[in-house]
Amino acid sequence: MSETTYIIGHRNPDADAICSAIGYAAYKQACGETHCRPARCGNSNARIDTILSRFNQPLPEFVGDVTPRVRDIMVRDVIKVDKDSICMEALDLMDRHDVRILPVVDADETLLGCLSIFDLGEHFIPKPRDERQMRRVHTSPNNIVRALKAKVVHLVREDEIGELQVRIGAMDIRSFGKSYMSDRELARSSVIIVGDRYDIQQRSIQSGVRMLVISGGLPVEEDVEELARERGGCIVISPHDSATTSWIIRSAGRVESMVKTSTSNFNTDEKLSLVRRKMASSGAAACMVVGDDGKLLGVFTKTDLLKPVGTRLILVDHNELSQAVPGADQVSIL
Repeated sequence: MSETTYIIGHRNPDADAICSAIGYAAYKQACGETHCRPARCGNSNARIDTILSRFNQPLPEFVGDVTPRVRDIMVRDVIKVDKDSICMEALDLMDRHDVRILPVVDADETLLGCLSIFDLGEHFIPKPRDERQMRRVHTSPNNIVRALKAKVVHLVREDEIGELQVRIGAMDIRSFGKSYMSDRELARSSVIIVGDRYDIQQRSIQSGVRMLVISGGLPVEEDVEELARERGGCIVISPHDSATTSWIIRSAGRVESMVKTSTSNFNTDEKLSLVRRKMASSGAAACMVVGDDGKLLGVFTKTDLLKPVGTRLILVDHNELSQAVPGADQVSIL
């Protein structure tokens, strides 16, 4: 659908200005240009009202200012992510919609901050020197199940959010579990990924680990499941191999823990001329448009600031910029 083109006379319009706008708009519409509409940038008077009444014509729409504003360029259908979402869901949104940044909102659409592809990159590729950070994920057992599409064997406190450490039980049983037996806190924050190593599975549950993930879609022995129920441990079965399972569990981290709360925010009425000056030295990838209540209304980028503004004008009745509607010099005049 074409953007509206206003056909408009000068300020403080007389009958000529009003009738010219109505007549030329009617001609344009008869030619198929249905986006053309008559407008006025001033009040009517008795003579105008008499003429319009005689020909049964409504008074044209009042347009007092066409200065481009944020509402004219912002994207209203915003691709956003909920604070309770996991990284995998945020990555999927970025991939499907080809965006680099996502606003993060709560259940009431209140803007909390934003999440960029670079923030996610730092999460998945942390500094190698920080070994604990490379294993850490802020999530819950249920989120891990969601990310892996895992089969649940047994879950407890499944919605409890915490800092979990992901490890693969690939060592000999004589080496595995010593640290867990001596450090219960470490065990309670650990997610162990293992294949069909019966001994490692049992030792993990006995040590009190938070979650045991069986990789490769392999089955779980009944006595291992029974032990998990007795000790209050979680067991799920991942359809993926151990390396893939480890990566996917990292993607189960909640985006809430990565939100950048410092964003460039604007309201819908701000003039683009002022916004451009503010954004000239800004490194923000995207700007958020919020209402007085803090709710997200739209987004725009520096590229959007360069696009032609939707409002277009056709000036009639000897209309010049010095007499035209305010903001006419900043929009397209046809």
